[in-house]
Amino acid sequence: MIRERGCVVRIAGSFAWVSCESRAGCERCAQGKGCGGGLLSKLLGDRLFQLRVPAPDDIKVGDQVQLGISERALLGASCLVYLLPLFALLMGALLGDFLGGDVPALLLGGSAFFSSFLALHVFRDRIARSSRFQPVILRV
Repeated sequence: MIRERGCVVRIAGSFAWVSCESRAGCERCAQGKGCGGGLLSKLLGDRLFQLRVPAPDDIKVGDQVQLGISERALLGASCLVYLLPLFALLMGALLGDFLGGDVPALLLGGSAFFSSFLALHVFRDRIARSSRFQPVILRV
């Protein structure tokens, strides 16, 4: 389970909106000893973002909460966002190469690549509302 702390900023029905601070990189990156994600974080600065999570009945605005999401859900979402466009690009390029060479490979590969982003955009809300990818409040 991956955990993050946040603050409840709004309650709407059975959902709470929790504000969390965006961090790029791990502790080693923040110390300048990692892969460089800390440099990106320093350039972009710390940003706040809000997540909609199912709320227990006893929660109120201003509460500090600990959110959690399973590693499996995070890995699945990452694969969907990163591997689907890559797979679409490769399949489109291979099909284009089979059909006629370099130009069709370039056109079909690029079309498939951008179509995969369009598909992700179209299905974004359905994916975001899936209970599998939904963060939960672990502790108040």
